[in-house]
Amino acid sequence: MTLSGLKDALDQAREDTGVKPDVLGFNLCEMAQIEVADSLKDAADIMIASENIQYTPGWPLREVLDLFVKGEKTPTPGEAAKAIVDACAKVSTRYTTTTSAVDLSKIETSKEAVRDLSEALLAVRDEVTIQGVRESFSQVAFFPNTPFKAPYPKDLGDLARKIISHPGTNDAPVAESAFRVVESLNKALIAEQHLPKGQENRYGTAMRQDATGLTINLAGEENDESYKTLPFVTETKWDKVIDKFGAWDDATGIS
Repeated sequence: MTLSGLKDALDQAREDTGVKPDVLGFNLCEMAQIEVADSLKDAADIMIASENIQYTPGWPLREVLDLFVKGEKTPTPGEAAKAIVDACAKVSTRYTTTTSAVDLSKIETSKEAVRDLSEALLAVRDEVTIQGVRESFSQVAFFPNTPFKAPYPKDLGDLARKIISHPGTNDAPVAESAFRVVESLNKALIAEQHLPKGQENRYGTAMRQDATGLTINLAGEENDESYKTLPFVTETKWDKVIDKFGAWDDATGIS
């Protein structure tokens, strides 16, 4: 199912039932993407998903269901989301390498921050800054050793932090807009867990850097036309940023 197809299905379910879900949970791989969160921001209040792949069986469902069956009171959506992330953290080395709970009502602000970052990046003409941004892109946290072909999703918060800290990216509008991306993600994130840097799970998957909750696409030529028509992409011009800075080496996943 395409992302637009998933959105249509959720919209139809809401129309048929008159109910907007409190929590939308993806017990599957690599759905904690800002493009996904933006497309589904009106489908639920909170989204729970993984930046990385999840190994079978994924979420520890017994613990998750016990929240509602054995608890003294029914948890609020926010409490339930945090508890699910905490439960996933307990099996992180086996199944759920990363898990994030995101407040979808705040994703619009994050999208606006990414749009501002895109505008600042596309305006850069200085070759030193361009090279600095490209190097920042190549150093961002990503999730290798998955069964999927490179390129892999890259962590959006870590991307912004790398841009801010790189000595070659001294362009003020770029740095300021990258900071706003970090700030907006911090406000949107309800809870997050991931393996510490360098720690491997039982399948040998290790984090290169710290995850911050949401990834963003940097796939370059790997993108198809459906990606370019996503509302997030058309409104932020992120595909233009990829064209300018995000060329991938398919063997390594590093630009």
